[in-house]
Amino acid sequence: MAHRISAAFRAVGVPHILVTDLTDSPTATTRLPADADCTALRPPLLLRTPEAPQGAVFYPEAGYALIAGTAAFMAAAVPEGADAARAHFGRYARSLAERHPTLATVAAAHPGADPGDAR
Repeated sequence: MAHRISAAFRAVGVPHILVTDLTDSPTATTRLPADADCTALRPPLLLRTPEAPQGAVFYPEAGYALIAGTAAFMAAAVPEGADAARAHFGRYARSLAERHPTLATVAAAHPGADPGDAR
């Protein structure tokens, strides 16, 4: 997932990513170079483009992220397309249902093209 996130920010050409740590209130926002390795980031976080709203990633807990953005941002983050990614996530959530039960709830709220894949 971290590689997809990095690719999305690079695709829209931003110099850095705004990273908001949602662990504590008040929240703290820092800048991360757009080409930085995102594998060390831990939730809960909100990552977004600094200028015009080109893309954002909400990473509430380990196991998934919600992604929104321009066509270029989404194409880099989800090259298989949003419906296929949602369907894949539904299968992933089912495979981890015992260890991570909240994933099934998220998958059901965001079903893929085949609603049966989110059950």
